[in-house]
Amino acid sequence: MISIAPSFLRFDYTEYNTSNRVLDREVGWIPGIQLVGSTSITGHLRIEFDISEYQGPVDYKGQTNQGNAHQTRTDETLSHQGMRLISRLTPQTDVFLGAQSREWQRDIRDNNGVFGL
Repeated sequence: MISIAPSFLRFDYTEYNTSNRVLDREVGWIPGIQLVGSTSITGHLRIEFDISEYQGPVDYKGQTNQGNAHQTRTDETLSHQGMRLISRLTPQTDVFLGAQSREWQRDIRDNNGVFGL
């Protein structure tokens, strides 16, 4: 079985300083796509995989290195790849071995003469 589905990810990220004061916040919906699949290897053993990627801009509200208020957009890319090998022990119990990788890339856009945040 293979499934491909468009989706949206609610992105909500906040950075704090050592005094627990908000430095910046990035919030928005990011469009993406998910690919999920599984197949039986034997009667008691199957393999599953899932891959997803989300990419798009979100709102950035924060401050510059000098502490001045700053607003812009941030380009976000989030990706995930995972695989599981699943063995059925009993009708109610499975055991699995899995591996996954996640990556987040972030690019805060230049705006209003502020570069390289």
